[in-house]
Amino acid sequence: MSYTIRYTQGTRAEREAAAMKDVHGWLGDRFGLVEQKLQEFWNGPGSRKQRLNGLYLGLEFAGVRGLPARAMIRRILCKAKPS
Repeated sequence: MSYTIRYTQGTRAEREAAAMKDVHGWLGDRFGLVEQKLQEFWNGPGSRKQRLNGLYLGLEFAGVRGLPARAMIRRILCKAKPS
């Protein structure tokens, strides 16, 4: 995202919810597609570390970093199939 937001108010869940709202606003109609592609990547081959780094890189390409990226990755990991 091309601007800086400080997520310092509220609980971790509240901060992550605010970050996810910002990610959704930033990606707009592409949110579902980006989430789907990152989920497919996570369920693919490679070590956990390689796949996690790939998720961060993919979000960086989409312009998402920091807490919003971590919140998005937590969302993807919660939906992931057991490995």
